[in-house]
Amino acid sequence: MLKDGSTSGRGMVGAVTNDDLVRMMVGRTVKQYFLNETTIDRRQPPVLKVTSVSSRDRRWVHDVSFDLFPGEILGFAGLVGSGLQS
Repeated sequence: MLKDGSTSGRGMVGAVTNDDLVRMMVGRTVKQYFLNETTIDRRQPPVLKVTSVSSRDRRWVHDVSFDLFPGEILGFAGLVGSGLQS
C-alpha cells in the first residue's frame, strides 16, 4: 500500500486484516472506529432512496438504484480518461 508516496505496508489480500489496513492508511493504530456495521440500522427507513437512474442516452449510467441508510457514507468514483466527454 502507498501512503504519501511511500510504501506503508505489504501483505497478501487474504492475510491483511481491517486493523492492518487502517494502520497502513492512517499511519498509526486506531483504537476506536466511529462507525461500524452495528451503527448502521437497515431496519430504519433509508435517508435517501434512488431508483432507476439513467443518463439521457443510457450509455454511461443505466438503471442505477440504491438506498442510503442512517450512518452510511456513500461515495462515487470514476476513472480518469474513461471516455466521458464534457
